Amino acid sequence: SVDISSNVLLTVIPNLGCSDDDWLSVRPSPAGIVAPVKRGDCTVESKARLASKYNVAALLIYNDGTTWGVGA
Repeated sequence: SVDISSNVLLTVIPNLGCSDDDWLSVRPSPAGIVAPVKRGDCTVESKARLASKYNVAALLIYNDGTTWGVGA
């Protein structure tokens, strides 16, 4: 279970989060915090591998209703 009774830090990953450049460009760094990533362009597994590489606390993949992509 997750305790979200206090503030949760977020850093939104730009450009669908499919490349190292996307993850390296954000401030604050995604390490240890929650990273929302828009779905599309690459697989969920690819996004998860990058999230793991950059040590995020949680990865939230969201859909704005307009993105069509490869399983993401």
